[in-house]
Amino acid sequence: MKYFTAEIWGGWQNEKTINVANRTYDSNLKRYYRSLRTLAPRLGAAPGKFFTKHSLHDGRLLQFVVSDAPESIPSRSPILAETRVRIVVCVGSKLSKFIYRLNYGDVKSIELNTKNVLFPMEYSRFGDWGYDELLSEGKADFRHNILFQTGTEISIVFRRFEFSLQKATASALRKYSIQ
Repeated sequence: MKYFTAEIWGGWQNEKTINVANRTYDSNLKRYYRSLRTLAPRLGAAPGKFFTKHSLHDGRLLQFVVSDAPESIPSRSPILAETRVRIVVCVGSKLSKFIYRLNYGDVKSIELNTKNVLFPMEYSRFGDWGYDELLSEGKADFRHNILFQTGTEISIVFRRFEFSLQKATASALRKYSIQ
């Protein structure tokens, strides 16, 4: 994480460090939004909107999938594998919950570090979705960094991105449960 670090989040929990954490956060937030104004449109109108108009803060990770399976199996042509990532998150209150599906294509790098040191949880390596940021990675690629409640971080370098959302009905949520 470049702008929204675990140190800032942890700093808000202590009277001695809260003022420094607030100042750092405010400064980083301004720098991030300046960067995002030029970066998000490079993704395209609809994908760029995800990073400027939607927040997954306090969302619950339902699925994190990495796949090299071909998108479709064409007849009489070679099967081409492409690394793709899908992240599915449930966000919202009891009255209004949504399921976000984030799809990353032309993936160059995936990093997952399950620290469980920020706000440790006994049975979860993730906890709530805390903060995320979009960064430029070279001329044509992007990096999406995600920081979870436990301190776990996911970082994905990609070229293509799309997202969708749907109402989080009981039947929609059941699709993501592991028995």
